[in-house]
Amino acid sequence: YGDSVYTAIVPVTGAYGQTVPLQVRMNAVSLGSWICNRTISFSVVGNPVGSANTDVNGWAIVNYTIPESLAVGTHDVTFAFAGDFFFNARTATVAALTVQKADTNMTVPSRSGFIGQTVQLQATLRRTTDNAPLSGRTVQFRIDGNLVGSANTNASGVATLNYTIPNIACGNHTIQASFAGDSWYNAGSANGTLGVSLQGDVNGDRIVDDADLLRVLFAFGQTGRRPEDVNGDNVVDDADLLIVLFNFGRSC
Repeated sequence: YGDSVYTAIVPVTGAYGQTVPLQVRMNAVSLGSWICNRTISFSVVGNPVGSANTDVNGWAIVNYTIPESLAVGTHDVTFAFAGDFFFNARTATVAALTVQKADTNMTVPSRSGFIGQTVQLQATLRRTTDNAPLSGRTVQFRIDGNLVGSANTNASGVATLNYTIPNIACGNHTIQASFAGDSWYNAGSANGTLGVSLQGDVNGDRIVDDADLLRVLFAFGQTGRRPEDVNGDNVVDDADLLIVLFNFGRSC
């Protein structure tokens, strides 16, 4: 039947991690109709990414997930038909794929601890296109707007920073984690809450005094989770009493 021609090559735009349809439509010039059930091979910047048969309307579609190996910008897509007994071979290369940076999503779990205790600040960084974790990215941590350190994300997208709570006011403080963005991903940030307390402040009045000491003494020997079990070992004993005495007079 003679020659074949690509009559429609659809430009597509996507971000890293996004799956986009690469599409081409093939027409038989001599017949003036669409060519169905022919295999079209697809390549992006020279790398094969799949093949598909044309449907009854001549369309061949390959779903392609944009990798980090492609730079931001427009890239060539090559469509190739090897030819057969009825139709001649046909290859076309078109700047049909535009790659953009992907947005990010960050989550920050809340933490609690007492003054002087070391807690783990954490943040999880993912891209929004497919919710995949992002590894090897630097996350900065701030408490109430003050930078306290940074950490790189692991394979699960989690950045962890050990933070020793200084002598700050008791109550809730804001944990902010932020990613500055890079060549592939846009910046992102999220907040969590750091609850700060004073160890030995059994009654929660923000001072360690006689009232706290009396509560530990009256509960001495009791077991289970209770405020007087200051060190959390499920028994009120000498260790809890010593903690209260050690912190006696402190306030926050």
